[in-house]
Amino acid sequence: MRQQFEDLGNLADIAEAISLQKQAIQLIPVGHAYMPVQLNSLQISLNSRFQRTGDLSDLSEAISVNQRAVQLTLNGDSDKPYRLATLGNLLRTRFQRTGDLTDISEAISAQQEALQLTPKGHNEVPFRLSNLGISFQSRFERTRATSDILQAISTQQQAALLAKSGSFDKPYVLNNLADAFHCSFQHTGDPQDISIAMSTYRKCARTPGRPSTRLEAARRWAELTIAHDFPQSIEAYGAAVDLISQVAGMGSTVEERHRDLVDISSLTTAAAAAAFTLGEFRKALEWLEQGRCLVWSQLNQLRTPADDLRAHDEHLGQCFLRISRALESSGSRRYEMYPSRDAPESQKLAVMDTNSEYSAHLDLSREWTQLLQEIRQIPAFHGFLKPPQATDLLSNLPPDGPIILVNIHESRCDALALVSGLESPIHIPLNKFSYKKASGLKDRLRNFLSSNGVRMRDTNRGGQQASFDGVGEVHNVLKALWVLVVKPIWDRLGYSVSLISNRQNII
Repeated sequence: MRQQFEDLGNLADIAEAISLQKQAIQLIPVGHAYMPVQLNSLQISLNSRFQRTGDLSDLSEAISVNQRAVQLTLNGDSDKPYRLATLGNLLRTRFQRTGDLTDISEAISAQQEALQLTPKGHNEVPFRLSNLGISFQSRFERTRATSDILQAISTQQQAALLAKSGSFDKPYVLNNLADAFHCSFQHTGDPQDISIAMSTYRKCARTPGRPSTRLEAARRWAELTIAHDFPQSIEAYGAAVDLISQVAGMGSTVEERHRDLVDISSLTTAAAAAAFTLGEFRKALEWLEQGRCLVWSQLNQLRTPADDLRAHDEHLGQCFLRISRALESSGSRRYEMYPSRDAPESQKLAVMDTNSEYSAHLDLSREWTQLLQEIRQIPAFHGFLKPPQATDLLSNLPPDGPIILVNIHESRCDALALVSGLESPIHIPLNKFSYKKASGLKDRLRNFLSSNGVRMRDTNRGGQQASFDGVGEVHNVLKALWVLVVKPIWDRLGYSVSLISNRQNII
């Protein structure tokens, strides 16, 4: 039932699994060797439901069950360090929800004991060190004890040194190391800390491995360059946009697709804003078009690049999709929770010989890279999973009028005009427009539509509806858009006012 819940997300399945596991525990004789195994299985189910619902009572019960499993696991049992590590993660999660310092202190103790019981040279050591470092950082963020952030950095540095190149742990620990230096900078203001954080995020983004982990690092790297090394932002956002094209469309559920939409939209608008600031207008065009295409395909469940590849070559497309998803899911359970030998099949990474596991991940990375190179040798797919090139976009414009792209970001607002025959887009700063003004106009229009029985796609149901003079409100919104957005574009392109003189009454 738990596996069915993992596959389908039906809460009734996990509730039944938990009920059956509790019944099984009641039937096990006191002192029986199977008791810790069954307790750990129950803990996994409780935590799975907590991850879905956020119900703190499930997390607390999972902690209690896991504590009992640890107590009943004999010293020398190879499952003991796994269960201790799991306990540490559970306690840290509850600390992040409640702020109870007892939880984070106990989490650190459990993770330290797990490390002590792990043989030197074991492939789990870097991952466990990195999770211990996260716990030290979590406590520092609450107490501001300098010793904790120093310990967090030291522990993450050890993890990064021990993580093997090509392993799925490498990007994970690099990302956590960068987080620790960034956290330290926020406390100390030491420029060396932020410099190391950015270079480590950069290294993580460039390290082969799980695409979503690398994307997270690239995004953080890009965000830091805006404040601390702006010229570097083009490289950082370029890495992020390249990675988002790999991650987008891999989600199989509606929730995952909606999450992708938010990531795509926010990242590409931020990337374009940085490109505008640096005068990289062709790059801004490429990133805006990449974001538009990805959002449109996700929103409407249209064809993805992988779908187009399958239409061209079914075997090649299926092979690429299979390897991409396997690479993304490789090690994903490890990042959420330590499994045990009694976990379901989807969680049995701990059962596998760790050398084989690392080798399998390395093979996946190599196979994905080789397959991508093979795909890009096909003439119709030379730009597969790459942002469109400005040259291609500008050479295929309709001759009968310009295409206008508008980018709205918290830092600035801009437009690009694409005109047939021109080798570069025309940049039009929208200096009088802003993200705040755009949001305000959107809210006014949304409220007007709601008051007239029309609900916009992102409008929440319920609540009090504002009442407006409909014609006047629409007039005011359109007038503001004309003055702040359309007129500056119109003027920059040199159009005559006489062309719209007979339409003034509409506006």
